[in-house]
Amino acid sequence: MLQIPTWSRVLTLTVLLLGFIIALPNALPNSVLERFPHWWPTNTVALGLDLQGGSYLLLEVDLEQVHKDRLESLMGDIRGALRKNHVAYKNVQIAADGI
Repeated sequence: MLQIPTWSRVLTLTVLLLGFIIALPNALPNSVLERFPHWWPTNTVALGLDLQGGSYLLLEVDLEQVHKDRLESLMGDIRGALRKNHVAYKNVQIAADGI
């Protein structure tokens, strides 16, 4: 079994208790906090909009740009395959719906 010195146990419990006391105002409503003594910490963490449930994100995909990027990537793959297999080509371009 581990031999933990008494001073280490006391220090750990003190730090845990202080952390609990400092974090307690975040879990209690303001009506309860008003009744606490003046020396008790009453500052709370200000929650951002995402934690309050007040943010709304709307994402949109530009499908035309995705299609264009995919064709450009495919064109590069085709050129690489043609070079690897020593196939001569003059012009590889993106057309309306293909390469």
